[in-house]
Amino acid sequence: MSEEHQEKKSKNVQSVLHDLSSDPATGILHFQTKTVINKKMDDAKINGAEAVVDAKIAYFMRDENIRFRHEGDQDAVREVIYLAAEQVGEQFVHSAGEGGNTVAVFYSASGSGKTVELAASSVTRGVDLTLITKIERDIRKQQIEETLENERIESESDQERDLRRIRTRNVLAFGQLRAHISALVTKYADSWTKILKAASTDGLKLVVALDEGATCPNLVRSIISNRSQAAERLHQLFPGIRVTVLFSIGGTCVAS
Repeated sequence: MSEEHQEKKSKNVQSVLHDLSSDPATGILHFQTKTVINKKMDDAKINGAEAVVDAKIAYFMRDENIRFRHEGDQDAVREVIYLAAEQVGEQFVHSAGEGGNTVAVFYSASGSGKTVELAASSVTRGVDLTLITKIERDIRKQQIEETLENERIESESDQERDLRRIRTRNVLAFGQLRAHISALVTKYADSWTKILKAASTDGLKLVVALDEGATCPNLVRSIISNRSQAAERLHQLFPGIRVTVLFSIGGTCVAS
């Protein structure tokens, strides 16, 4: 694909997202991102334009339970957010072109802006749109064990059962994730019809961003250990469209 063709595709998709984001009822939200060299965001704001090395628009769609806790208003969406240049490095942006082999994990202190950074993943990871969700009820160990018992295999070794336990966890976890993203797509079906039409020729690149990942450790483990299978389950929501799915995860204790 020529660079000119790729640029044309990007403009088409971005144009649709731009038009949709003018009306919050479409589900497409946006804010401007300003990438700065200085890691201290407050200093960057004080220093002004000379600190900004890049400015882009981040488009995202969020679950109804996603809130940006800042400035005392949990429903507010900032018009401008600041990103450190280290967050927009080649290790993130180029991962989309390498098949999504990187899962970006945000695990800074509570209230430090992880949810906002997750929503900005379309910029930091070089894709079209971020779908940000939060799953508050994890796959339980009991669910996994009950499934194993219902599909009992005679003369199964402990090692074979452990492997089957992991596969079962993945199936249940990815089904749960797919259901959440499917609900988001269904809720804003008209918007998705326009987005997918614009992406019908050259495809669409998405980041699925999981907020408060510490509340669903089994899902997090499944995504990190088998992200290709997770992406394949989400591809089923967009038949006939070539979709690249990357993953970003945030949470105060998610790294543990």
